[in-house]
Amino acid sequence: MPSFEFTMPMEIRFPDLDAYRHVNNAMIFVYIETAWAKMYRHYFGPLLADDAIYVIVHAECNLLRPINLDDNLFVTITCPKVGNSSMDFFYRMHDGQGGTYAKASNVMVRLNPRGNVPVPVPDELRALLTGQWEQKSASR
Repeated sequence: MPSFEFTMPMEIRFPDLDAYRHVNNAMIFVYIETAWAKMYRHYFGPLLADDAIYVIVHAECNLLRPINLDDNLFVTITCPKVGNSSMDFFYRMHDGQGGTYAKASNVMVRLNPRGNVPVPVPDELRALLTGQWEQKSASR
């Protein structure tokens, strides 16, 4: 079981649909990035005071069933692995009641924007993503 988990509801908009009247496959990655940005602002933003950037170096998705306009859609994010300068994120798009629409993952690398060289994941961020943040906070 992953230590860190973030879930948010996702609004399905009419322009997200394709000619078959279900969410276009390309929108899955838009939903992933929308959820990641919300998670980043909520959790990571206060932890990071530098100007490092996060670049997706790998992304993949498995679509399991169509998403329709009136469906309930949630995106749940977990982080099963934190490397030295990389983080693996897993995304599950689901209906909130056990049904899964899609599973996706990506690998992000933390870079110094001057020179585009990898830089280590900060200790506070690593602690949050590995589930040690609560223990650190409680011991203060």
